[in-house]
Amino acid sequence: MRKLAIFGSTGSVGEKVLEVVRIFPEDFLVKALGVRRNIDKVLEQAKEFSPKYVYVDEPPESISVSTENLGCEVLTGHEGIVKICNDEEIDTVVVAVDGFSGVFPTVEAIKGGKRVLTANKESIFMWGYEIMNLARENNLEVIPLDSEHNTIFNLVSRVGKENVERYIITASGGPFLNKPLQELEKITISEVMCHPNWKMGKIVTFNSATMFNKVLEVFEAHIFFGTSIEDIEVVIHPESRIHSMVLLKDGTVWTIYYRPDMIFPVASAMFYPRIPRLLDKSVKGESPVGNNIRFLEVDVSRFPLMSIVKDLQTSERKRRISLNVANEICISLFEDGTIRFNQIPWILMKVFYDFSPSRDVGISENLKNEMKEVELEVRNFILQFIQ
Repeated sequence: MRKLAIFGSTGSVGEKVLEVVRIFPEDFLVKALGVRRNIDKVLEQAKEFSPKYVYVDEPPESISVSTENLGCEVLTGHEGIVKICNDEEIDTVVVAVDGFSGVFPTVEAIKGGKRVLTANKESIFMWGYEIMNLARENNLEVIPLDSEHNTIFNLVSRVGKENVERYIITASGGPFLNKPLQELEKITISEVMCHPNWKMGKIVTFNSATMFNKVLEVFEAHIFFGTSIEDIEVVIHPESRIHSMVLLKDGTVWTIYYRPDMIFPVASAMFYPRIPRLLDKSVKGESPVGNNIRFLEVDVSRFPLMSIVKDLQTSERKRRISLNVANEICISLFEDGTIRFNQIPWILMKVFYDFSPSRDVGISENLKNEMKEVELEVRNFILQFIQ
């Protein structure tokens, strides 16, 4: 039985992890639940799963629901993460949060000798070299939860990395794949959030619309699989049934097919290297019969951010940090009406190529304050640029 700590338990991926626990209670036990600030929902989860710990990153001044009768310890701060990740009763840490703060449970879990399952794109994008070096030093695997990288992880583990010629990451194209380009400046936030295939959190859904998620994912694949970015290709696959592919040296292409439901990659990561019998638990599979499967080249005029990809491998860490921070700033500026949707890619490219951050940010307990300073610098640069 695996004993889990789940950071981001109230998000879309975290809830899928808990769904797998419900389906396979004999295989998993929840020992810790962690959230940024959604205290009411995590306490509901605590009533169901009776964890040893509940972690709240940004606790309110007063917790509206009493924790006395839950039988768990409520933790906060960096010391709370360290305590959870060093608990000998926990063997697996799931990092299902978005944003830079996901680096803390990732790093502390590796230091604590835990198996890490991660969906935290930002920490891999910004500090991936450091994270993977730490994992190698501790002889630990970091297993990806996202469908694209989980697919490649499963394929490579079966065919062998030495037999892979090229890695192919699929992208749905988001909600605006076929929208006339001249109409993109009129896009609203509600339209952005209507992804045609997936139900995800705000930032991930937004990133899918701009394809910033594929910028992150290409670099993640470079980190996870130790391959050159030149050997990674992105293709548009509107149906979201094929979740990345590998071209082997014999000329064949291998892939994994399933309907767009995160329960499949999540369960795969949780059970690895075993294959879970989801079909025995009333989880429906899907036959490809009758489905129109398409693969399209990426139109850079529609998704200009993809032009950044070729320069990621030679980029300094501080430039990737600034780019990621700029993306979150652009989302907020779009939400409050300061910028148009079709301005976002050009702003991000301007930051990546022309902004010179004054600092490089390493992983430390002072990270949050340092990131606030970077955020202020980047925001000022963007506001000057758009005026």
